[in-house]
Amino acid sequence: MQRLQLLKTVIVTSPGPISDDAALVTNTIDTAGYEEMLIIFTVGAIDIVMTGLKLQESDLSNMGGATDVPSANFGVSGQGLPGATEDDLLFGIHVKLGGGGRKRYMDLLATTGNGVAGTYASCVAILSKSEISQSSISDRGFTRLLYA
Repeated sequence: MQRLQLLKTVIVTSPGPISDDAALVTNTIDTAGYEEMLIIFTVGAIDIVMTGLKLQESDLSNMGGATDVPSANFGVSGQGLPGATEDDLLFGIHVKLGGGGRKRYMDLLATTGNGVAGTYASCVAILSKSEISQSSISDRGFTRLLYA
């Protein structure tokens, strides 16, 4: 078995129009059956510091009663929010799931600043250390997958 067959990739924020002074639309991540997750937030263009970038968790798929994941808030973690000079960079959040008291559902809250040109960003989550191998490419989060 190839270790990559134990991963699942989830689109959190699809590439879309440039955002200015608004919350990005995100998809909730179901982490059931995985031990670790890496959130990869990509900034393509940014003209002013973002006003928020943090991860929340909930026991409910609709994110009811969501709470902030400790140490997963760029605004307060000492890492700083993505800013005006950080075009074409990656920002990551590594989360240990499972037995550490984590809740099942996660969602990224990303809010762009009020600039002139706006922010272009997208995000994926990579779930790892699955209890079982994903049997199909769609189970791994892909529409098409090439093996070379």
